[in-house]
Formats: sequence, structure tokens, C-alpha cells
Amino acid sequence: MKIAFLFIVKDRINKVNLWKKYFQGYEDLYTCYIISKSDTIEYEIPNAINISDKYNSDYGGVKYVKSILFMLKEAIANKKNYKFIIFTESCIPITNFNNLYKHLTKDNSSFINMMHVIDTEWKAAANRYNQLSRRDIQQGIVFNRKLAKFLISTKSRLSNVTNVYNIDEHYYAYVIIANKMKFDDFDIICTSPLFVNWKDKSESKNHRPYPKTYLIIDKELIKTLRNNNYFFMRKVANETNIDIDACISE
Repeated sequence: MKIAFLFIVKDRINKVNLWKKYFQGYEDLYTCYIISKSDTIEYEIPNAINISDKYNSDYGGVKYVKSILFMLKEAIANKKNYKFIIFTESCIPITNFNNLYKHLTKDNSSFINMMHVIDTEWKAAANRYNQLSRRDIQQGIVFNRKLAKFLISTKSRLSNVTNVYNIDEHYYAYVIIANKMKFDDFDIICTSPLFVNWKDKSESKNHRPYPKTYLIIDKELIKTLRNNNYFFMRKVANETNIDIDACISE
């Protein structure tokens, strides 16, 4: 069984040296697919497959979701791929590969995190979802093969949601509900292996205020996230100083 890592990036993976060390020694247990907004891409991850079809929209649009489904279709063709995880260039691992592998292969669960947006607490984030009747955020999505096949076969549903902002965070749950199915049909657990901070604001004006982009990552933060069952974190800037060994020491 393999874990498929699906990266959708602008032109590079920010902390590629960390990812290279993360994958080192586990080449037979993962596959890596990368689709880029740029004609040129910098990644250097062993065994990575660069998907030729690039996406040509800003994050959050329908074309972005189509690119993910295109990459998912490529990945599911490999019958050894057991689970599929979506990443952007700003994601990093905060524990070692072996821990993730054991966690994802112990059962057939999928993961779609559904966090209801509370206006008073996350006002800036909540304003993005005023076109939806249910304002839920999805982050850190892991598909099993059954869910991946279902999403690929029902991609025509995208034509019904073109007016929704940031549909990438809602489409996967939407298409299940629209087809009168339940999360239990796909063994979905409403949690996430990937940490995203929608509560705190980015400290630098060079980055969008929400979700928080991290410029400092210390051992205490990594320890806290691990204790809360996170395996990755999102929104790590390219200029952020990190201790590679600390990130994958456990």
C-alpha cells in the first residue's frame, strides 16, 4: 500500500529540503504528484510525477478544483495508492513519515474536517462564505479509494457551484450531499491531519491575514500540534526558519 501526496503549487514546494528528508528511506511507500500554476516548477522530490496539465486560476476557483480532480484521476490509476492527501506549497510535515503511514493504513477512513465558522470568533474568515447556506470550512482532506473514485465520476457537479467563493473548501462535502449520500458511505471522519490557523492573524503584511502564515516555528509549537494529533501544518512561508530534524524527529 502507498500514500499518494497530491501537491498543487504556484511554482515550487516551499520547504523542499524538509520534504526530501521526510520521504527519504520510504520510496516504496509513497507516490508524489505535482501540478503547478507555472510553466516551470522547482521541486526535486524523488519519484515525483509532474502533471503536465497546469491549473490557470487563483486558489479557490472551479478550475482549481478541476485540477485537483485531474491529479486525483492520475493518482488513482496506480492501484497501489491506498490513500490520497492534498497539499499546497506552504504545507510541511511535523512528524515522521512512518507515523503517518501507520495512521492512514490502519483502516479505510477518509478525513474531511468540517469546522463551523463563528462570526464573532472568525469574522474575517466567515465573510468569505456568505454565499453558502452552510458555512463550514474544509481543510486537510484525505481520500480513500472509494471516495476518490466517486469524486472523479461526479465532477460534472462543478457546473452547479460556479458562483461560490473558495469552492475548493466545500466541493467534496457538497457533492456527497448533492448526490443524497452520507459521510458514512465513504468512512469519513470529521477531523484533519493538517493544522490550519484561522483564528490568529498573520504577523507579516507580506502575507494574507487569514489563515495565519507562520514565520516562526519552534519546537514547542510542533510538540503542541503533535499532541493534538496533527501530522502536517499549512501556511509556512518560504522564508520561515525551521529545524528540519525537529519537524520529523518523532
